[in-house]
Amino acid sequence: MVEGKVSSGRIEMNLEKTRPLLDIREATKTFGGFNALNKLDVKIQKGTIHAIIGPNGSGKTTLINLVSGLLKPTSGDFFFKDIKLNGLRPDRRTAMGISRTFQNIRIFNQMSTLENIMIARHCRTRSGLLDLIFRPPFKPLREEVEIRKKAEELLQFIGIFHRKDLKASSLPLGEQRLIEMAQALATEPELLLLDEPVTGMTPKEKDSVKSLIQKISKMGITVLFIEHDMRVVMDISDWITVINFGQKIAEGKPDQIQRDPVVIDAYLGKER
Repeated sequence: MVEGKVSSGRIEMNLEKTRPLLDIREATKTFGGFNALNKLDVKIQKGTIHAIIGPNGSGKTTLINLVSGLLKPTSGDFFFKDIKLNGLRPDRRTAMGISRTFQNIRIFNQMSTLENIMIARHCRTRSGLLDLIFRPPFKPLREEVEIRKKAEELLQFIGIFHRKDLKASSLPLGEQRLIEMAQALATEPELLLLDEPVTGMTPKEKDSVKSLIQKISKMGITVLFIEHDMRVVMDISDWITVINFGQKIAEGKPDQIQRDPVVIDAYLGKER
């Protein structure tokens, strides 16, 4: 049972007394002679919006790549719902309930917005080749109809349903990022990894994404994100982990992190 109290409309949880959804233990990643991460421990509690912050080159994206399976750790263990992730391919992790976006947008530029979301549902489909071969001519499978309906619902949810028939490459950067978020949601994740979700956005677009992340959290999806915009981080995070040179230097609620002298030193330098 999660212990907590209601404050300013949000639930403040005792994060030390609950079993983590994602448990990262002594994560180490070495590139040549450089330690991008060095024995990093992080626990992500279910139902939280958890931010990972740190200066450029501190190891944030490396951590997300290790969790999603794009990189293999040099050492250390990763557990999702008490299941060890080490050695599992990215697609297996997606099937387990881990999905992500990228700092550099990865969408299908020549497909429509709707098709981009539909194709992301492949990991939740059951129809096989024989189903396609033996279906009546010009009649879509029931599952195809369901996939389209789900994709349209997601586009409504993120606010770009009116763009559904447009080629993805024709949309502005902010809306392309929304397509990628909808793709990630189409896999029905329990843990959503966001790599700098507001990069390149206008202040108005950033506010929309902040609201969207909070809506995603209210759906019961745990969010782990890395971001340089501190206003966004402080506004929506339940818990923040700060890393520098691949090691954790601070952890806590936003108000604690803002006052932490070690964090201030890492970002601004001692003289500042």
